[in-house]
Amino acid sequence: MNIKLTYQLDLDDGLLSAEELGSNLDQHVSKLSDLLREEGRVVVLIDDKDSCPDYSDPIIRLVDQWVRKVTWVISGDTETLALRNSQQCFAFVPSGGAIELSFFDGTELEVDEYVLEPVNIRLEDLVGQTLDIAENLSTVISAVDTSLFESDDDCSDFKRNLEELRKTWHDHEVRQRR
Repeated sequence: MNIKLTYQLDLDDGLLSAEELGSNLDQHVSKLSDLLREEGRVVVLIDDKDSCPDYSDPIIRLVDQWVRKVTWVISGDTETLALRNSQQCFAFVPSGGAIELSFFDGTELEVDEYVLEPVNIRLEDLVGQTLDIAENLSTVISAVDTSLFESDDDCSDFKRNLEELRKTWHDHEVRQRR
């Protein structure tokens, strides 16, 4: 089973993938002038099939929360990430050297129905792909307006949490080599 994580923006004129942004950022910057209010989603592709369709949340906050949860998962914590715009959650459950990733209707405390049944993703893959998503979004924020990292609380939190994830992952890798 091949699991790939990316993100997608839900713009007025359609969906814009992280890959499209990365390959033609200059072309798309004008569409992102209101990036702080843009919504989107973390896309979970399993064998190239979108496994968590039909949700949208404020993209900077969503990716920031994802980054923060993955940072805690590295330490062995079980985490849930509740969406703001719906009664849905992602769950991250450590399981040996892997993480059980799921997406469900319900609350942080109760699963009503799985949209994505728990699937195992290697911790290295989860962290690496999360870093890719976050670094791509950071590049987009910088292209729109670098001052957002200082002037907007969500962007400054995102930047700080991305640095924390990098540091936590580095420390984890050093401990694993011993």
